[in-house]
Amino acid sequence: MSSLVPDGDDDPAEPRNAPAAHLRTDRTLLNAALNEIERTSHISDFSTTVVKHGKKLQIVADRAMFLQRAAADFQLRFVASFEDNIRAGKSWGYATTCNVVSREAAGQPGIEVCKAIADRVSRLDDDLIGKVQCNTLSLLASSFGRYSAMADCRNGTIRIAAFCLGKSGVVQRLNSQHVSLLVNAFGKWPEEPNVRQCRGRNRG
Repeated sequence: MSSLVPDGDDDPAEPRNAPAAHLRTDRTLLNAALNEIERTSHISDFSTTVVKHGKKLQIVADRAMFLQRAAADFQLRFVASFEDNIRAGKSWGYATTCNVVSREAAGQPGIEVCKAIADRVSRLDDDLIGKVQCNTLSLLASSFGRYSAMADCRNGTIRIAAFCLGKSGVVQRLNSQHVSLLVNAFGKWPEEPNVRQCRGRNRG
């Protein structure tokens, strides 16, 4: 799939009164970012690229286009390998990517891939979820918490809460920032017993 943005003058994503040289520079940065994510073949490289360009692209429309494409690529190329990458110790790349593409700028593709990851988390058995890094769980829960009305996101967070309740040492291995992420995410579903209990146990 080509990642290049058309060079026509009628690009609706660009402000009409911006200098032409400025538009060329922004388009070059966007094309480079899109091409870079296409060249990555491993989740760790993909996540690093998504995080880097998600911060680097300053034009709102460019950032949105990049994140929507990144979300779609994430869904297509990496979601199906989630469990295999957990076994390989590469779960962190899923958390960092999900954290970026679940934000508003990624639109519907971001929502869909966040739901897909949450669904897979909800179905992890005890052995496999135990192989997920603790900070990965907190960042995933934080991403799922952006869509509290979605059943998949709720179920993924319930699974994380149940695991944290069953393994008392999990939260103790998190720094204060990740504990805060976890507690804030749990606060989106106060009606769920496991979530409420885990949140109450770990509030500062």
